Amino acid sequence: FDFDGAGTRAEIVRGSNPLVPETDLRTGLNLVHFPTQPAADFSAFDLLGTLGGSAFVSRIERVTPGSEMVPAAYYDGTSPAGVDFPVTNDAAYMIVMLQPRRQVWTGEPLCRSVHFVEGKQLIGFGCVDKSLTAHGLLEALGAGAIASMQRLNPKTKRFDAVAYDGDAKVGRDFQLNGIA
Repeated sequence: FDFDGAGTRAEIVRGSNPLVPETDLRTGLNLVHFPTQPAADFSAFDLLGTLGGSAFVSRIERVTPGSEMVPAAYYDGTSPAGVDFPVTNDAAYMIVMLQPRRQVWTGEPLCRSVHFVEGKQLIGFGCVDKSLTAHGLLEALGAGAIASMQRLNPKTKRFDAVAYDGDAKVGRDFQLNGIA
């Protein structure tokens, strides 16, 4: 129901609401998209506070599509520092956590179109069926549109990658929504 990658049964077993999007953030690097519509003026400094403050989160970065610039918001002691960039639901973020946290997001799950540009991008796929895989997306886009795709596997803490080698899809396939 909430497209956060956990099935309804799994959410009930762990005591969470299957209608409310959540993200299980692990210690270290997490690649995360914002699954609901944030307030118009919601920023990286706001997100640092939302994620528990300096005791929980170290830094938040965003890859700017097209330019590949990576602004960062972080803590200098207990004060936010760096770039206070806007947080939107059409980007994904690299979040470095100091300790694990289950983040419950407010608002309705938001499905949106994904716009690809040339160069590196960090994109989250929240509102896709669990059956859509990286190989399926490669096939849908075609070899001329995308060179490769990676994800940070939360179980192994390693990157999984798929790509085209000529006309053949190579690499270990993975779900775009979920933790399998």
